[in-house]
Amino acid sequence: MPMKRPPPAWTIFASAVLLGPLLGSGCSLYYRNQFRSERFRLFSDLDQELLNEVGPDIERIYRGYQSLLEPPPRTLGRTTIILEGKARDERIIDLAYSPSLLGYYVPLLNLISVDTRAAWAREPGMLRQILLHEVSHHFIVACFPSLSRECWFNEGLAGNLEMSLFGDGRMETPLLNPVLLGIAQRAARQGHPAVDLERLLSLGWREFHSGETREIDYALSWSIVYFLLERRLLADLTLRAKLDRIESMQRAELLQSEPEWIGFLVRFDLTDELIALSREDPKGPLGRLTPAWALRLLGQLRCLDDERVGNLLIEEMGTDDAARVSEARIAFLSLMGRHHSSSIHPHRWRQGREKIAAAALDASASLGARVRLIRAIGEVAPYDADWTSLLVWLLESPDGDLRAAAARGLGSLSLKPTVVNPAFWRDGHSAARAGEVEEWRLWLKAHGTR
Repeated sequence: MPMKRPPPAWTIFASAVLLGPLLGSGCSLYYRNQFRSERFRLFSDLDQELLNEVGPDIERIYRGYQSLLEPPPRTLGRTTIILEGKARDERIIDLAYSPSLLGYYVPLLNLISVDTRAAWAREPGMLRQILLHEVSHHFIVACFPSLSRECWFNEGLAGNLEMSLFGDGRMETPLLNPVLLGIAQRAARQGHPAVDLERLLSLGWREFHSGETREIDYALSWSIVYFLLERRLLADLTLRAKLDRIESMQRAELLQSEPEWIGFLVRFDLTDELIALSREDPKGPLGRLTPAWALRLLGQLRCLDDERVGNLLIEEMGTDDAARVSEARIAFLSLMGRHHSSSIHPHRWRQGREKIAAAALDASASLGARVRLIRAIGEVAPYDADWTSLLVWLLESPDGDLRAAAARGLGSLSLKPTVVNPAFWRDGHSAARAGEVEEWRLWLKAHGTR
């Protein structure tokens, strides 16, 4: 979902008047908890434990953007970040709550505010994406002061950067945003009047954020920036060099791109793009995080060509890269869980199932990879008597972690109640565990399963 920008300039000024004394005298007087860094100050009424988890994540975002965008020295200052929400013991979670403003950045105050009152906004992946988006606005203003005033560029680049990935002390920027792509592509294929580059480039902040086509405009802004970065400019340039080139473009030069941009949107094949990203060399410019991310999306997204996806994942299961094989297995399980049946040829479908089952039973494989796979069978695979039988068999594994993972999988996959307490399966009395396994055997027999 696109992240919302602040209201128009007059509201920003009002915010400065109202918040100036607050910020000057210290947010700690108004928020219970805080996390401090040289780059930012984080305040919230949320639990300190959550802030201690989020704070280092924000620090990684700052370091990543610093390396990626190379802002001029001393232009960033120290940002105030506020996570709006209540502590666990005070809030009443309204799962239907949907804020109209997920987050905003006020350059005048160097202030970021994020609404975390919705339960889903506190999920680690979603909160990270919101923060990536809002912190990117801070860097865009610092690095491209003139072009950052153009709403299409500021929001479009933020929509690209919010897809950044972190791991092993590095950040990777695949830029591809499947949600925004879907919105922009549908508008282009339907000939929506909003798909007009001159109109998009001319939108002011008020028009962009309060108009009826707001979601489409977010998506179109992402798409024009993505198109320029990934299709128009030379691939061997760094991201910063490409952005500098965009900053130097005149409006007329941008407008000349309209036919090619619309054609790109109409013809864009998300399946092909994700397959290409999944096959990137882990030692190449994109690194190893992006191929793994692409493999996960191949299993999760419902708008892809399942035959091509299934064939690719089965092929990946046979490679020598253990990490890619692990991701491919779980993605194939997700594909199965989404469909229960598939357009993939039945032989290939069975082949994928057999590879996954064999991996779960392979005592010579990495314990961590087996545990992750066994958990995934319970969490994402469709209910299936064979999967249930496999997990019941694994309840007698000599390794306690595998037994616990199998029990957790059965708790998710099957209708039969079962003991899922990990301590029981890791360290519980062997006779008690044997009794639970026997119950499962009787249940399988009663349901015509071996």
